[in-house]
Amino acid sequence: MKSTITRQFLTTIIIVFCLMFLMVSYILSSYYYNSVANINDLGNSNMKCEAAMLESHLNKGIDILMVTAYTVENMMAHGETSDKILQYLTEETEYGINQIDKNFTGIYGYISGEYFDGSGWNPPSDYK
Repeated sequence: MKSTITRQFLTTIIIVFCLMFLMVSYILSSYYYNSVANINDLGNSNMKCEAAMLESHLNKGIDILMVTAYTVENMMAHGETSDKILQYLTEETEYGINQIDKNFTGIYGYISGEYFDGSGWNPPSDYK
């Protein structure tokens, strides 16, 4: 009788231990898979946010460049002087620095064979 009781006790302990092991394994694996899914969702969300911010930044720059290009074309069509065009490019460069980013490189270009730079940079003589 004593050996039967001992065997039943050991069987109960082994079954309880196995069930606990399975339960803990299931809980840990479900935590792991949930955390991986949440990390992926967080990464996707952050990437979408960064993409939207980058797109907004680029759109601001494109808007400034397009408005500047149309305005300079209009100024040239109306016979404005080179000094007025350079003054306008300087104003737009300052606006870009204030509105977009302090590292905004400025607005520049060749207009009628002459180099204009709103940031005041003068190219070297061998600049092409």
